[in-house]
Amino acid sequence: MASSTPNVSEALAALSKDLRKKPPSSPRKSLAGYVMAARILDKCRAELNGSAGDYRCLENSRLDRYFLDATGIQAEEFRELVATGASDIEVTEWIKAHSKLTNPDDVAQWNNELRSMPFNKLPLELQKHFEPFMSKQIPPLKRALCLFDYFDLDDGQL
Repeated sequence: MASSTPNVSEALAALSKDLRKKPPSSPRKSLAGYVMAARILDKCRAELNGSAGDYRCLENSRLDRYFLDATGIQAEEFRELVATGASDIEVTEWIKAHSKLTNPDDVAQWNNELRSMPFNKLPLELQKHFEPFMSKQIPPLKRALCLFDYFDLDDGQL
C-alpha cells in the first residue's frame, strides 16, 4: 500500500525542526540580513516535512506576508527552493538574489520597523486576529511591547 506522506528528501528532513516539539526561530533572528527570514525558513521546512503542527507559513501567515511583500519574493518559488533541501547558506544566497529590497539602508529600516512594531500600528486585520489571544497568551506579569515579543512569549523564548 502506498503511503500518503509526501516523499521528503533526506536533506530537507535533516534540516527540518519538528515544530510540534520545538518552536521555530525567533522572528528577531535574521537570515540573509532580514528579520523573520530564519523563522519563515524553519516553518517552511517543517511544513514540507509534515512537522509544522499549528504553525502556518508564507502566504498562509499574515506575518510572513510582510516579508514576502517587502522583498517581492514569491511564496511558491521560495517553497520550491526549500523543498530541494537547500542549506541555510543556499537559501541566504537565493534570498539575496531574488529580493527587491536590497538597499542596506532600506533593509535596516524595514528590520527595525518590524523589530519594534507595536500592536496598535498593525493593520486592523492583524489587530483583530491577535486580540483573542492576547489575554490568553501573555502571562499577567509579562508585557508584550511589540509584535515580536508576542511571538517570543508564545513560543516560550522570552
